[in-house]
Amino acid sequence: MTLLKIEGFSSDNQATRWETNGGAITILSTPATPANHSPDFRQMGDSGARFIQDHFGQITGETIIVGMLLYVINPGPDDVIYYLRDTAEPSTNNWSVEHDSVGSRITAVAGGLRLDTPNGSFPEDEWHYLEVKYRFHQTLGTMEIKIDGVTQASNSAQDTIPAGADGTVDWIQIGGTTTNEVNAFYFTDFYIADGDGSIRNDFLGEVEVQPLVPNADGFHTDFTPLSSTNISNVDETGDHDGDTSYNAGTTAGDQDSYDMDTVTGLAGRQILGLQVEVIAEKNDTGTKHARPFIRPVSTDQFGASQPLVNGTYEMLKNGAYMHIWEQNPDDSLDWEQADIDGLEIGIEARDVA
Repeated sequence: MTLLKIEGFSSDNQATRWETNGGAITILSTPATPANHSPDFRQMGDSGARFIQDHFGQITGETIIVGMLLYVINPGPDDVIYYLRDTAEPSTNNWSVEHDSVGSRITAVAGGLRLDTPNGSFPEDEWHYLEVKYRFHQTLGTMEIKIDGVTQASNSAQDTIPAGADGTVDWIQIGGTTTNEVNAFYFTDFYIADGDGSIRNDFLGEVEVQPLVPNADGFHTDFTPLSSTNISNVDETGDHDGDTSYNAGTTAGDQDSYDMDTVTGLAGRQILGLQVEVIAEKNDTGTKHARPFIRPVSTDQFGASQPLVNGTYEMLKNGAYMHIWEQNPDDSLDWEQADIDGLEIGIEARDVA
């Protein structure tokens, strides 16, 4: 594992990607984000204990890196931006990142250990890119905080595993849990990575997350549309519409794929990964599976197969993880503008894993 989750809030099915608390959390577009960042973002903490969370899967190794474009408004002292939780204590917020309104600074917390950036390093009512890296270890633990790509605070040789925790992480909660712990802030262009592997295993810098949406039938059209064409049943805006429109794969091996919108402005920029989101449900007896795939040019590249639950729409994942291709599997090189322009994304129906 390396790149575990990305989010820019410009794509649909938010409720499938995040669990919410404190009522509906809408997508906003003002105040405008800086250039080369997603124009869409969420507000946390504007009314009581409002937060979102995700079980993104357990990190590999000892290191986790979290980045986000952040705008703090109306803060209080030591307000929580997010919590990280470990598998052993899923209800305990073992690690956190806070904003201190008194000093306009960021604090990383590991149990009783705190690491502060300098006063004035993260002022309110401004967009800044925040990245925090933890290494979980009882004697060689570290924390490092970057703001707009510049290291503002770091430490080494620390005990960063709180008592009762085992140093693994698989949950993130963005926003606090009580009125006193809730900061009012906006965020977008979010990522989680761990320290495993040879790429995307350290600070990624200021990232922009851009959406791709289907715009035409692709090479595979085995599924049967409820009505009209295959693309007409998957091109709704907003969250998926359930049984109002769908394509049905009735035989194992049926495949549907779709051309995707092109994204301009990628030339000359490093593309760090492609996160694929496909929604499916089972409406049949017996065990049924589905797996997503991508088709960069003419070869289908498959993700993991997932068992489906009867009558429940789910996002296809590899266990708890989103399907992310960090590089083009056709050539094992970083994605390029031309790769994205020619890309198809699809789903395959299966009887077995």
